Amino acid sequence: MNNSVICEVCLASTALVRDEIRLGNFSIAVASAAVQTLCAMLAGKIVDRECKFLTSSIKNIATMIADGFNNTEICADLKLCN
Repeated sequence: MNNSVICEVCLASTALVRDEIRLGNFSIAVASAAVQTLCAMLAGKIVDRECKFLTSSIKNIATMIADGFNNTEICADLKLCN
């Protein structure tokens, strides 16, 4: 498994959730659907397990964003980036 691809997918997904929050469009369902779409476009089956994990972690990601974590810190905390 290519850890850099997994990390990049996490960083992109976290940025997407951050953008949804900033735009005021945030909901767990909308963010989950957006992350699923992003994962399908970026990597397909390569990171399927990690994308499912990210989708199930949307609420946790949103909480970390609200607590001031940056995308790199969030992905490291989720153990998807070194």
